[in-house]
Amino acid sequence: MSRLRRETLADHPTPPSTPLEALAHALAIYASFPDEKVLITCTTCIYPGTPWTGLRLGDLRQLLADHADAIAENVRAMDDGVIHMSGRRVTDVDLVADFIKKGAHG
Repeated sequence: MSRLRRETLADHPTPPSTPLEALAHALAIYASFPDEKVLITCTTCIYPGTPWTGLRLGDLRQLLADHADAIAENVRAMDDGVIHMSGRRVTDVDLVADFIKKGAHG
């Protein structure tokens, strides 16, 4: 087993199951990478003057930063107060909301 695989499984034992978990997962996995890191390539050499379209790591970080407060409030407003993160049941929605905001704001 490679070092990367061992470290990933140790830090993230289950895959994300929601889009929000997937975003948090991607940002955690690529935490040490620069904002310019390309994560999703949509097109290459299609648009004149634009050699590439897609999403960079910095784009995802900015999306989370721009919307962290709203995401955190949505988490806090959950009816049953229980969410699942990486396969684990989390009952303290305020803790999760604060984690989201901390990740977005440094």
